[in-house]
Amino acid sequence: MSIKSLFYLLLISLLISCDQSQEDEMNKAKIRSLIESTSPIEKETFVFDKSENIEIVTKDSVFININWEDLEIDDANFSGKINVKFTNYPTNIDMFFGGLQTVADTALLESGGSFNLEVFDGTTPVNLKEGKTASIQYPVNGTPKKMDLYLYDEKRNWVKTNISVEQRTIERKDTTTKTIVIARTKDDPLYYTRTDKVYTDVNIQVTDLDYYLANLPTLNYINFDYLLKSQRANITLAPIFDLVSSYDVHILLKEFNSNRNYWITKESIAQETHMTTFSLPLGAKATVLVFSVKGEDFLFEKKDIKIEEGLVLELNPKKMSKEKIQSQLRSLKKHFK
Repeated sequence: MSIKSLFYLLLISLLISCDQSQEDEMNKAKIRSLIESTSPIEKETFVFDKSENIEIVTKDSVFININWEDLEIDDANFSGKINVKFTNYPTNIDMFFGGLQTVADTALLESGGSFNLEVFDGTTPVNLKEGKTASIQYPVNGTPKKMDLYLYDEKRNWVKTNISVEQRTIERKDTTTKTIVIARTKDDPLYYTRTDKVYTDVNIQVTDLDYYLANLPTLNYINFDYLLKSQRANITLAPIFDLVSSYDVHILLKEFNSNRNYWITKESIAQETHMTTFSLPLGAKATVLVFSVKGEDFLFEKKDIKIEEGLVLELNPKKMSKEKIQSQLRSLKKHFK
């Protein structure tokens, strides 16, 4: 084969690869839009001017304190007010809908809750000054555990910090004074609310709450996590590529507040550039969600599994309407609470 012919073959191969990459990115965006539109995560906004202290209690009873002098504000162009935006992802199903997963490099984490904290002057992002921090008190879901603080990097990967995470209990206030109390419903113990009313409803249990306390060095995505230390089992994902070339796979663990996401293509497996064997907690139960796109159609599969050593998980999504997929995803929201 001549050098010229070889050059053309390489050029054609490169163009095909670029086309496939562009198609993958478009399909990723379609799937992400489908998921996010099913159950949009609420973003709370709090507005402050300089006559007010930046002290926030969110609907989920997250306490946030920021000092004005610690914010990097352009005083010459300051609009007079800031908007503090807070988005909470307390459970792995919330993270799934929000496009997050509990992974640091390749290590699986269990989350104590994740959130995104942002400050804006109009449309201009405002961050903390170098060396300054914002205080966060985040309610514990379930039994308190020793947590580390992780920050999101530009590659959408959680990176462990050396920032201390303390635990404390906030006592309830006397409800007879009608001051703010922290409460939770008996049938929904993971989700906290705040109120200024005196409860007489027997379904409401007013209780002391455990909190994680940390000083944040930046305003961004934050995660309270620890590395899972349970015994692991290796499972293999076995895509059936009869219909499509790429799969978006999500594994949501049920006993752990953890989830993983894998994007698998036929080409990457053929070229042995993509792993198909993964380590997950032995004996754990999980829900597996498989998405794909073929032309204008969505393909979907949902299955419940138990992690066992050597498990081979066949992935074979079938054509399904957007409405039916979203109905199944909404039912997950109730199950994982």
